[in-house]
Amino acid sequence: MPLATKILDAHALSSKTVKNSNTYNVSDEIMPLMKERNRARKTWQFTRNPNDKRALNNIQNIIRRKVKAFQNKLWEDNLCSLDPDDGSLWEMSKELRKKKSPVYALNG
Repeated sequence: MPLATKILDAHALSSKTVKNSNTYNVSDEIMPLMKERNRARKTWQFTRNPNDKRALNNIQNIIRRKVKAFQNKLWEDNLCSLDPDDGSLWEMSKELRKKKSPVYALNG
């Protein structure tokens, strides 16, 4: 076996595979709209045509509504999954009542 093959095999065995994950916490329905929005923004920035800006605003409003609906659905599913018998309801209640400490800006 050549040295290069041994090195590649050792590397494959010692390293973890990287999962290609969805970086945004959005549904698969929203991702194509985001690509379309990015394309529309690029077109508008190039042309500065008011019609292109209108199309961009329209897509942004659609995305905003769909993301809000998706987040509400996630929150509703989370609330429906809470059960007072296993303590999850009280854990969530405690987390929501807890005072959040502010995150200060880094100076330097």
